[in-house]
Amino acid sequence: MNNKYIFYIIIFLLHSPIVNSQILKNLTSSYESYSAYYLDDSKTGDFSYEDRFRSNNYLNLKYNIGYNWNFELQIESYLPTALLNYSPNFKDTGISTFKIEYNKKDLNISLGNFYEQFGSGMILRSWEDRSLGINNSIRGLNVKYRINDKINFTTLIGNQKKGFKYSKGYIVGFDSEFDLSKILKNNSTFLLGISYVGRNDQKTKSDFYDEMTNLYSARIDYSSSYFYSNIELVNKSKNPIVIFGSVSNTFIKDGSAILFNSGFFKDGL
Repeated sequence: MNNKYIFYIIIFLLHSPIVNSQILKNLTSSYESYSAYYLDDSKTGDFSYEDRFRSNNYLNLKYNIGYNWNFELQIESYLPTALLNYSPNFKDTGISTFKIEYNKKDLNISLGNFYEQFGSGMILRSWEDRSLGINNSIRGLNVKYRINDKINFTTLIGNQKKGFKYSKGYIVGFDSEFDLSKILKNNSTFLLGISYVGRNDQKTKSDFYDEMTNLYSARIDYSSSYFYSNIELVNKSKNPIVIFGSVSNTFIKDGSAILFNSGFFKDGL
């Protein structure tokens, strides 16, 4: 059976009385669709592409067993094709993401597709924005552990998503965050974070740089009842750039960055 028919059959079943049965009482679902019919325009010109009608469809299913186990599945359908200006990697119908999650007190383990951000996101940010056509989730293992109310650790490994496919290389990451607010002995918040991300791209092998690109960051976040400030420092090892899908060895540089934000707020101001 064609994948597109399976997609719409699932949507029909989710809105039928079957879903209200005791067996599926822990199942939640959401369906989102963006569709457009493109017309000829006197200013921009005639529509010269195939398929004037285009549609992006997203079906998300979540199922939980007690407090400890959570399952999530997302099916996407781009029929007959994706909206204009979306990546050509978004096509046809298929399983986009799948995740098994286990929670127990201060431990969280995710196997499958997950989203993560370290600090401000300069060295690692994976997220989904359907309106922009972005879904660069990581497929692999993500473990979060909270030692106490002051120390949190996160570690991960996986491949990054691109359409319905995944990168051949992999990334590893580690993030730690320390809550030092009690040192200040007031109502302000003071956080210290240290992160590492390593990206191994199997296509980039050279005598001029390593297969693994290493990124390090350190950050400080402070906020009070009327003031906030945060700073993050990042350092990156040497790596090449990719131009039109090909690795270029003419520009191989290490790098660094500083991000600083600060603000003041008060009632009536």
